[in-house]
Amino acid sequence: MRVLLVTHHFWPENFKVNDLIDGLLDKGHDITILTGKPNYPEGKIYPEFIENPQKFRKFRSAQIKRVPVIPRGSSRIQLFLNYLSFLFSLSLFGPFKTRKKKFDCILVFAVSPISVAIPAILISKLRKVPVLLWVLDLWPETLTALGFKSRGLLGFISHVVNFIYKQAAIILVPSKGAVKKIKDDYNLQNNVFFFPGWAEELFNINEVGQPVIPLENDCFNIVFTGNIGEAQDFGSLIKVANKCKEVKRIKWHIVGDGRKKSWLDKKILENGLDNTIYTHGSFDVSEMPALLANADALLISLRNNPIFEITIPGKFQTYCSAGKPIISLAKGEVNNLVDDINAGVTGESDNLDEFAKKIIDLSKMPNDKLKEIGKNASLFAKREFNRDHLINKLEDYFKQATSKK
Repeated sequence: MRVLLVTHHFWPENFKVNDLIDGLLDKGHDITILTGKPNYPEGKIYPEFIENPQKFRKFRSAQIKRVPVIPRGSSRIQLFLNYLSFLFSLSLFGPFKTRKKKFDCILVFAVSPISVAIPAILISKLRKVPVLLWVLDLWPETLTALGFKSRGLLGFISHVVNFIYKQAAIILVPSKGAVKKIKDDYNLQNNVFFFPGWAEELFNINEVGQPVIPLENDCFNIVFTGNIGEAQDFGSLIKVANKCKEVKRIKWHIVGDGRKKSWLDKKILENGLDNTIYTHGSFDVSEMPALLANADALLISLRNNPIFEITIPGKFQTYCSAGKPIISLAKGEVNNLVDDINAGVTGESDNLDEFAKKIIDLSKMPNDKLKEIGKNASLFAKREFNRDHLINKLEDYFKQATSKK
């Protein structure tokens, strides 16, 4: 099938969509990617892209069409300009850049902002092909969770989201709670489906090397990977680490980057946690299997907000596949999954004393018990987050969408 992928982020940026395209290419699909210039998470256009943009024009056999954007920067104003520039740039240049190709359908990888779908809808109208949305972040709820309070703005965005959803042939979301919310809020009953992510294939390799960061053998190493932003509730993490500080062998390793990294580094020093919490920056995804395999436990952290109660972050599938105990500071669907399959310990930000005690107890468990907990996670991943099975399902959705034309 001839598929146009519209996405705010793509290789060399590290997102699940890269592995999705790998899987679709393996199935023989003809893929074209319409995206911007890589600048996530640092907020600056990648130096290697500036030096040699030709190197990033193809992803295996898939052609990549890039449009100019204002980089994300480090402020909310520049982030807004990044969103706005991508919307207008993609709407203006997207139809032109894809004019020579025929498509059977358009797939939108809809992480924030949801406005990425608007240029895709424009192209779909011009080309008379259906649009499928894979919605990773619910708007405007995500904005509300991050502190936006303007009723006028949120109301306007709600109308935009309603328009986007009504134009889509298929809407895919990664949690069952999100399926229900979209169906109820937007009166959509027949085209919203549960579609979770999966761990990239490289996480299924049995033999891995040494981790890219130092993990001491005599310590209990808790590893977090991914974005360091508003949604991840690092304020509560600082409090929990303080409560666990009495057990000196508990070490926290934060691997990633984002808008709150400098704030986190400052708070670590202010709280005297520089020998307890270590920030390591970002590494290529190829380094992650060894890092997760050598960790003792893996951390998920989400702010206490209704929207995150029905959110399953993409790292959950990867953590499960790694076969390590999961430490989840969240509320709702993620914590329920971890508890249901006995894959680790859970807590909430309004009861950090109990959460800290659970972490301390976990750190004192014998290795065979930790392995048993990790095995529960890996078995769940094999059963529920099988990559080939999910890509087969996506192909079925392609067929379903195109049959409605």
